[in-house]
Amino acid sequence: MNIPINSKDVTPRIIKELTNTLKLIPGIGPKSARRIAFFLINQPDSYLKNFANILTKLKSNLIRCSFCNVVSETDPCSICADEQREKNKIVIVRHSLHLFALEQIKIHSGYYFVFDYQIFSASEITNDPEYKKPLKMLLKRVEYLLKESNEKLEIIFAFSANFEDEALLLDIKKALTEKFDGKIVITRFAIGLQPGSDIDFVDEFTLEQSYKSRQKT
Repeated sequence: MNIPINSKDVTPRIIKELTNTLKLIPGIGPKSARRIAFFLINQPDSYLKNFANILTKLKSNLIRCSFCNVVSETDPCSICADEQREKNKIVIVRHSLHLFALEQIKIHSGYYFVFDYQIFSASEITNDPEYKKPLKMLLKRVEYLLKESNEKLEIIFAFSANFEDEALLLDIKKALTEKFDGKIVITRFAIGLQPGSDIDFVDEFTLEQSYKSRQKT
């Protein structure tokens, strides 16, 4: 005789809360979040205190570079402060993580700009005050580099091929062309950044070839 078993979730509430929080991290699914939660439970108090201390300092110890908008410990960041970099090239990325990924493989010797803007409605981009902030910074940065280089500036988009990034690219390109027509050349990474892909997950060889084979847009 099979006796029915009334199963219920006996997971402590605090573990559920931690798991649900960890699931919000990109690339972390429910199972991975649960494993990380139980990993943390099994660590000594000293580890957890240090971990918590790092998380607390994460925001307070970082600022945004007023030149390129990347998260940094200094303003200007180490890249913008480097006078030896090429002033006639600037790569526009979507997130600081993408800048770090590109800089790590040393394929670009110019400057960068992080257009860290969350798109909610492509039709309302140009009317969104949060969009105008990074756009104003970018236009100011381009204007400065044009004066410093005294030659045409190549603006290189390293965006993914998804709908949101494409809509954003078109609006940024329009603003740049209207203000700097004839003084800039706009290109984009040629291959590798497929729909739904992320620069941080593209292999180094593909990124390098994508940069070298960039095309006018």
